[in-house]
Amino acid sequence: MEHILKQEDGKERYLKHVSALTKAFALAVKIISKAVVSDRVIDIFAAADLKKPDISILSEEFLSEVNDLPQKNLAFEMIKKILNDKIKIRSKKNLVQSKFFRKMLEKTIKRYTNKSIKAAEVIE
Repeated sequence: MEHILKQEDGKERYLKHVSALTKAFALAVKIISKAVVSDRVIDIFAAADLKKPDISILSEEFLSEVNDLPQKNLAFEMIKKILNDKIKIRSKKNLVQSKFFRKMLEKTIKRYTNKSIKAAEVIE
């Protein structure tokens, strides 16, 4: 801000450009919001003829391996660590969603601690 104010008529030029950018942004958002409307869900991988990537945090293969471990408490702690790490990463992108996942995890851990569910059920 100091750099702008030191310039000759810097404040006026700054306000003029900010106003122009604000108007351009408002116009662009209005045009884009109308252009992006869809009446159905489109699978972009199928549309592009691409194989769908596995984006799940815990794949079925991994869960079946963990479920077969004899040390269920160790498996529980491992999954808890993985999920906590993923929630931390998600919180940087989507705070609301990360709070939702954290509450789900805490609720499940509480049920496990209270012995109302077993480690195998937590893994599932």
